[in-house]
Amino acid sequence: MAYITPRKCIQSILLLAFVIFIVINLHFLSPGSVGVQDGRSGMDTVRPRKPRTTNLSRDVVSRQQPHAPEKPLIQKRVSTGKPSLKEEVNVDSSAQRFSDFNESLRFIIDDINKKQTIRNSDKFPPVDGTYRHAWVIQVHNRDHYLKYLINSLRETRGIESSLLIVSHDYYCKEMFDIITNIDFMPVMQIFYPKAMQLYKKSYPGEDPSDCPRNIKKPEAVAKGCVNAEWPDKYGHYREAAYAQTKLHWFWKLHQVFDGLDIMKNFTGYITLIEEDHFVTKDSLHMLNKMLDSKASLCSHCRIFTLGNYDKKPTYAYTDEVVAAPEFISSKHNMAMSMNRETYTLIKSKAKQFCDYDDYNWDWSLQYIGHEVIPGKLPTLIVKTPRVYHIGDCGVHHKGKQCNPAEKASPIKERVSANEAKLFPQALKSGRATSNTYLAYKKLKANGGWGDKRDHDLCASFME
Repeated sequence: MAYITPRKCIQSILLLAFVIFIVINLHFLSPGSVGVQDGRSGMDTVRPRKPRTTNLSRDVVSRQQPHAPEKPLIQKRVSTGKPSLKEEVNVDSSAQRFSDFNESLRFIIDDINKKQTIRNSDKFPPVDGTYRHAWVIQVHNRDHYLKYLINSLRETRGIESSLLIVSHDYYCKEMFDIITNIDFMPVMQIFYPKAMQLYKKSYPGEDPSDCPRNIKKPEAVAKGCVNAEWPDKYGHYREAAYAQTKLHWFWKLHQVFDGLDIMKNFTGYITLIEEDHFVTKDSLHMLNKMLDSKASLCSHCRIFTLGNYDKKPTYAYTDEVVAAPEFISSKHNMAMSMNRETYTLIKSKAKQFCDYDDYNWDWSLQYIGHEVIPGKLPTLIVKTPRVYHIGDCGVHHKGKQCNPAEKASPIKERVSANEAKLFPQALKSGRATSNTYLAYKKLKANGGWGDKRDHDLCASFME
């Protein structure tokens, strides 16, 4: 018979104890229910398995998750310290989940807007307390487009001297990840505080008591829906998704010029771009040349536009600009730049802007520019675009497949083939074309903006 040494015996006992420990833990951690002895009846009482915790930045607010878990869980701000996207709590009620999610997100957004954090300011510090230029991006949730815009900004010469301000109206992890990974320029995030995402069951989101879009006014009044007295000029009622864009645009303008500490001493220009734009590497150079040439090319110009909608742009006119006597929304709204003086003029006509029955911010701006603002809004625009629109889906293109590469690739190829024509050293006046200016004609408002609540909220931003 083989002799078992004390050492081997101890090893066997330890191994057996380890196996028993693993088996017991596997039993308690296995899926399903755990039996707990009930002292009163001797029967096994079923204790439900503890549900898994959901991460807010991954599951709750990601638009890519179409279905919630059977027992949805969310994060909640449970600490008394500063709110964090990392704090989590289990909630077993869908109503409570919605309420707590909104509460947490509002805390976070309020914190973002109050802190006004500038990332990369250690690498790219402001000069005399501010920056020379600011790019302001209005974003929603199209991260696949935003990636192209950010990559194009990365290639822009001199971009590190500008401040990038990203104005959100929707929180999702994909968008925030793109912004927080920017390392080539200073960047600040702000968040529109009246976003639909925060008011899913009340105004300015979609209130269940609101009138359906196509209901007739007599029927709406009889029904007693909240906004029955405020259809637009075409008899249609408010659609929250369309109204939000104009509200966000006006709030953002005010926040940038009047709400941010870093902009209090700002004397430069801001350039307004969107998540589905693409900029060329000489875009900032071109803007600086336009501003430097203002006295000789258009001393009265109040807006400077870097983009146009030419479907087949030529690079024969990279040094040419066109002075338009006033702002035309369909020609001059892409990558438009303005200074505080122009903003102050717009702000002074806030009521007219906010009461105009058009859900488009640019048509509303065109209206006050032509009808209300003394001297109008003369605009200097490039003949060869330095900012392109690559969006083919979104609010105005429902049902279309989003494919930014399909639009961006030929633009990049065209720009690359004409690289030698970029960075002109001097600018000259060019002949106006249909892509740069059309004579103003009084246009009908598009409607979608009859609701008095929108008028009042919009005007309140400038108070």
